[in-house]
Order: sequence, then structure tokens, then C-alpha cells
Amino acid sequence: MQLRAHLVLTIVGSLSLAQSATSRPVVVDAESLRLEVYISRTAHLFHVVDQISEWSPYCHSQYRPMFTDANGAFQVTDREMLEAHKKIRETKPWGSGLEQTFYTSLDLDGAIAEGISRNYITKDQGTVERSVLNHFKDRIERLFESDRPRLEAFRDLLVASKVEIQAFATKISRFCGGAKVTVPVYLFANPSDRDFGGGYNGDRLTIELPRAYDAFPTLLHEAMHAFVKLQEKKLYSILEREKSLDFETLNEGIAYALSPGLYHPKEDADPLSASVAQNINNNMGLDDGPARCRRFGLALRPLLRESLDDTNQTMDTFLPRALDAWRVLRELDAARLQREKGWFCAGPAYAVLGDVARARGEKLIYATNHTKDHYKQLLDRAAPGSRLIFMFALDHADRDSVAGFDDLYPKPIAEIESALRRGEIVELQGRARGLDVVLLAAPTIARLEQLIRESKLLVHAEPLK
Repeated sequence: MQLRAHLVLTIVGSLSLAQSATSRPVVVDAESLRLEVYISRTAHLFHVVDQISEWSPYCHSQYRPMFTDANGAFQVTDREMLEAHKKIRETKPWGSGLEQTFYTSLDLDGAIAEGISRNYITKDQGTVERSVLNHFKDRIERLFESDRPRLEAFRDLLVASKVEIQAFATKISRFCGGAKVTVPVYLFANPSDRDFGGGYNGDRLTIELPRAYDAFPTLLHEAMHAFVKLQEKKLYSILEREKSLDFETLNEGIAYALSPGLYHPKEDADPLSASVAQNINNNMGLDDGPARCRRFGLALRPLLRESLDDTNQTMDTFLPRALDAWRVLRELDAARLQREKGWFCAGPAYAVLGDVARARGEKLIYATNHTKDHYKQLLDRAAPGSRLIFMFALDHADRDSVAGFDDLYPKPIAEIESALRRGEIVELQGRARGLDVVLLAAPTIARLEQLIRESKLLVHAEPLK
């Protein structure tokens, strides 16, 4: 399914962006789906800070370069403010009060006062958030002002696309048993050409508008969440029949099947299939949250297409088939997991590592060098949950990192090399691609071998002597 091209944003917005208690949204009334579209300064302040804080793995990274130095680091005061925000997020996760408070047409003080009065946030939380958001205010408002014409153009394009939105909503409404929804939509400036994001939390829909990519299908993805939310009881009922499937995976799987599964920018032939293929190449299975949802969405796509095209099918007929699709995925993923689980390594001193593994009752299954082909072989053999050990020494020929696999290293390799040149040892751990990662590095082979014998990251008891 394709909607007409939505990248031609030529309509000039004309409504004032003044923030006051009387600000009204632009409304797109598409019968079963009513969109109330806002462009809000207060929402921008909160949204950008929330994303750069990275309090959740689902935060979007494209805003961070606006606030960090060349090494990706925040200034001390920025970091302190973000930590204060993250502490509030520990008690206020998605949709539990912050979205309802700050995704609003009110100014910042008005939003905080309203949030407190409605018990979305406490007075102390409001005080902290006011300080945090005002700290970043000038930098975020520069982005807001520079992108405001694009925000207005997209808003007005939604108005001009009412007929197409209505056709979409009619199908989804029928599929969801005649459901009708009203959705507040908040549009956000976005410094990236293609990176984009959206969300539906606290009954608010958010869309980050990339500068050279069609955001309309993302809006449909998030609107699908609004419809599906009205079907929660049915989803939870079907989940009782399969404990391995959770609500988030089912909910996101349906939305991914819709967009980018069925609706996507015309520039991309099949972005959902492409992203699933990339996940598979990166050894990401159903144990990885985002990859799991995309893969389930791909499996659900033909079922959802049929359900939307067939007027006799609804969510009631779709959900049992979705459950069957999940069970098939589980069987296939179990076959994928029929690989060896143990220790895998790359780099010098592997003989010493083998001795340590045997002393600890572990098995060093595969040892290889720091090359692209060897890394691929290693990842093909390592079952999820295996331990992957990278070893480096400055005085050994096999000391180069491998381009394209930076996500495997717990720390940027340049920082590791700098530490080694200062005569330091490096001992790090992390997790990537479903594997537990340990990185051990030293200025010399002799010190690396000593580190391998003594590292507590490789043992569950006293260091090996």
C-alpha cells in the first residue's frame, strides 16, 4: 500500500505559534480518526531533553550531537541536569505523567502548574524539570525556530491529506470493531536528514520530522497504536494462551506490520524487510527487543494485509493467526540458537585464555584474529549468551580494531589505545548482539597475559594464580 508522496511540503503555514492557555490545535477530522495537531515550544523543550538523556534504550540519538563535543561527551553541567531528569524518569516511565504534563500547548510554567494540579507530577518534580528544561532552553529553541517552517508545512499537509487519512482510518476502524479515536499529535524539529522517530505515550502521539525523509508513514504507525489501545482486553486475552509472547511485542508487531510493513516512504522498496535482514546479519534474534518486534511485524504483514482488505476479518479473526505466526517464529529462532555456547575470543594470548577457561570449568570454543572475516565467523558460531573476549596488546601485530564492528567494543577503541600508550591496562565488560563482551588490553603481551590470569571479569571466584 502506498500513499501519495508526502515529501513535497510546499504549503505555507499561517497559524500563530503563540504559547498560551487558549492555544488551539489544527484539527484534521477524518471521521474515525481525529488528529489534533500541535506545534509547541514546551513540548519541544521536554522532548529533546528526554531523548538526549537516554534514560531508555528507546530514546532517539540524533539530537545528542547538538549538545556534545567532538568526542560525544556532555559538559559537566549538562550531564548533571540530564542525571536529574533521569532520576525522575526512574519513577515516571513512558506515559506515567511526564508526557501528559509537557506535551501541551501551555507555556512551561503553565504546564508544570497543570501537571501538579492533575497529579501527573509532584511539586518537587516540577521544580527539577523547570530547572533542567530552562538549562537547555536556548539551544533547543534555536532548533525549533530553524525548523518551524517545516513543522508548519507538515501540519498543513496533514490537513490537505484528509481524504487519504480518512481512507486509512476507515480500514483500521473496521478492523478494530468500529473504533473511533481522537489523537493529540505533537510535531518535533529533527536535526537529521533521515533518522526519525515517533511515539504514542500518555495518549499523545509524537513525530520527529526528518529533513529529507517522509514522516507520514510513521504517523500511521503511531496512530495504529491509538486504535489498538482500545483493543487491549482482546490482546491480553490472547496472550494468556502463549506465555512467551508479551503485550509490547504483540502491540509493536502489529504496528510494524502496518508501517513500515504496508505503508512506507516510496523511496524505500521494503524498509521493514531490509531492517530485519540487517538484524539477522548482526546475529540479533527474538532475545533483542527492537529486533523481535520488527521480525514479528514482518511475519504479521501478510496476515494484516489480508485482514485489512477483507471486510469479513477483524481483530478477533486476526489475533489467533498472529499467535500462530509467533509460535512459528519461536521454532525458527530455536533452530538459530543451535550453535555452541561458551567462550569465544579474538586477539593474541589465546593460549593463556584457554588455560583460564579450563581452570574455571569453561570451554574456549573458538579463537580468532582481529579481521572482518574472522569476526563474522566468530559471530556465526557464538550462540546468544556466550562470552566474547577481545584482547589487544600494543607490541603485538594483531592489535587493530575492525571497522564495522564498533558496537561490539564496550568503549571507543581510540580511548582504549590512548590508555595503553599511557602505560595503563584496560579491563571492560558490556553486552552486544546477544553476547556478553569482555575487553582486555595492555601495553605488552606479558602484561596482557597477566591481566587474563587475574581479571575478575573472567571468573566467578578468586583470580587465577
